[in-house]
Amino acid sequence: MSVRKIITLFAAFFITILFLIMPAAASETIRTQTETVYENAVTETAIYTETAYENTYAETAYNTKSVYEIPHTETAYNTENVYENPHNETVSAKTITPPAPIKITVSAAGDFTLGGDVQSQGESRFAQSYSEHTPDWYLANVADIFDKDDITVVNLEGTLTTSDNRRKNRSFLFRGKPEYIDILTAGNVDVVNVANNHHNDFLSQGKADTISTVKNAGIGYFGYDDEYYIEKQGVTFGFLGFTEWDHTAEQITERITSAKLKCDIIIVSFHWGVERQYTPTKTQTYLGHAAVDAGADLVIGSHTHVLGEVENYNGVNIVYSLGNFCYGGHSNPADKNTMIFQQDFEIDEDGGVDISDSRIIPCSISSLSWTNNCQPTPISDKT
Repeated sequence: MSVRKIITLFAAFFITILFLIMPAAASETIRTQTETVYENAVTETAIYTETAYENTYAETAYNTKSVYEIPHTETAYNTENVYENPHNETVSAKTITPPAPIKITVSAAGDFTLGGDVQSQGESRFAQSYSEHTPDWYLANVADIFDKDDITVVNLEGTLTTSDNRRKNRSFLFRGKPEYIDILTAGNVDVVNVANNHHNDFLSQGKADTISTVKNAGIGYFGYDDEYYIEKQGVTFGFLGFTEWDHTAEQITERITSAKLKCDIIIVSFHWGVERQYTPTKTQTYLGHAAVDAGADLVIGSHTHVLGEVENYNGVNIVYSLGNFCYGGHSNPADKNTMIFQQDFEIDEDGGVDISDSRIIPCSISSLSWTNNCQPTPISDKT
């Protein structure tokens, strides 16, 4: 066999072998590539799916936790704030901006004789005046002052009765019609003292009629054995009334000490002194000091029919005489000066009571200078 034939046969054999091998290699390559594509797809899908699942789970868990935790946290925080903030704000208010203390103002005025002396023209003179005016006319010039305070207290010097059963051998017997009580209600008077030397002018019937008239008008009263208590803005005020000739110092201090257990602030009224005398007697000073030592927070006086001194004793004001005010007992007294004494009491956030500012509003018992028309008027407004 020639060399040429051998070469030709070898080439043919190589081509045949190559032809047989290539499809298998190609198939393997295709399979490998397909598997890779498949696996890669599966892997990526799995990774994506797992990631998606995990992400979803993580996000869901996170969100779920957030949904649970955030409202819970906010709720807890807010709830705590709701509970704590009022306390904290209160503490802050105390330490940074303390709230203003509560102020309660008491106005005290002098003698109210609604009517006049039945043994002279006093009773008929007041009756004539009352027929010419409405009840609100008498206190028209001070009613606004009494309306703006918290408590207005005066001395009711006389009786409101129709009884004619009277005391004997008396220089003056003061009586007025029960309807005159409308002067007090129209003028914003809240409380009256009845412990004075004219309360018994018409004996037991006169006293009973007067008290009944006052009570039916919704006005408080105190004096002798009667005590009066009233609450203002959570603070209880007690009122006691004495005359210097009917009560001893021991009785007075005992009553004040006992009453102090029932209230926060005690106001004591005394009917004492010497008529038309401007300075207090030793008895007045002694009783006034004793009242303060026993717990009185304000002492007010009447009976002298003129203004008396004001003493501050151990931080408590003693007004020895408030003088006359709406006074039908004299048609034209030489001294028409009077006043409204105002005392402020302050209550702090802890409920403590302090005696605060006081002031005097100078007045005249009449709006006319030449007579007493029973229309008390601040001096600045007087004509």
